[in-house]
Amino acid sequence: MEEFAAKSQEFLAEIAAAGSPETLEEVRVRLLGRSGAITLLMRELGRLPAEERREAGARLNRLRDDVTAAIEEAGGKLRRAALANRLAG
Repeated sequence: MEEFAAKSQEFLAEIAAAGSPETLEEVRVRLLGRSGAITLLMRELGRLPAEERREAGARLNRLRDDVTAAIEEAGGKLRRAALANRLAG
């Protein structure tokens, strides 16, 4: 299960590194889209034994929620920064 912690840090670093709303959208699609990394991990849950599936599913849901929240927060910051740049210019 350390895999989820490592993935979480990797995904959050990608989100933090996005320097524009467009880049952030690309990261969102890469992680949460139809063929995204988190979506593919969720599809793999069915292959796990039943006793492992519950815990892995809960951790994966937390990972998805954390990534979604980080994307929303980063998007808000990027939009505010873009607005401030337009107003300053």
